[in-house]
Amino acid sequence: AAHKKQMFTPYKNDYAYCWGVEAIFGDTRIGHSGGTTGVSAVFRRYIVSRYTIIVLSNYDNAASPVANTIEAILFDQPYSNPKQPIERYLYQALADLPLTEISTHFDDLLKNGDYQIQSSQVLNPVGYAFMGQQLMDLAIEVFKLNIRLFPDDANCYDSLGEAYMLKGDYDLSGQMYHKALEIDPGFENAKIMLKRLETLSGK
Repeated sequence: AAHKKQMFTPYKNDYAYCWGVEAIFGDTRIGHSGGTTGVSAVFRRYIVSRYTIIVLSNYDNAASPVANTIEAILFDQPYSNPKQPIERYLYQALADLPLTEISTHFDDLLKNGDYQIQSSQVLNPVGYAFMGQQLMDLAIEVFKLNIRLFPDDANCYDSLGEAYMLKGDYDLSGQMYHKALEIDPGFENAKIMLKRLETLSGK
């Protein structure tokens, strides 16, 4: 009993041993959440109501919105349906657009879906997904968008350089890798790829 009490008693802000403890909706909620690139998870247990919510997701930061909605339903609170992850939304929306319209309609896509891009790691996997399907021109347009949003991110140029290289546009590829090194002189992958380009182009 003493150990159980200790486990459920916050000792730092609202955190106890290995999980958060919080008073909410006339109940006591214990739980923990976490994740890394490509996965996220939430566990919540409600002591009085005896509800348990467990959400496992194979998307970044996707588990908590789902858990919040389930929690709102259980406790008769207002809620909105969770949105699909922005990467999936953009992948589907961009795939449906002609290449010539991607750049001009991109801002409208974000506005219509009520999304914001705050990191270069949102568009980057979308571009690589298109590359994986050999849709190089589409991937290139996506990487260009990423550069437009994050012009000081060396990795954005690195990704575009890779797409150009796989398409066979070695000159443009080299320009992108040189730009990546201009931003970040220690960018090792850009150095490696420039050497590979020398071999491929015979220069």
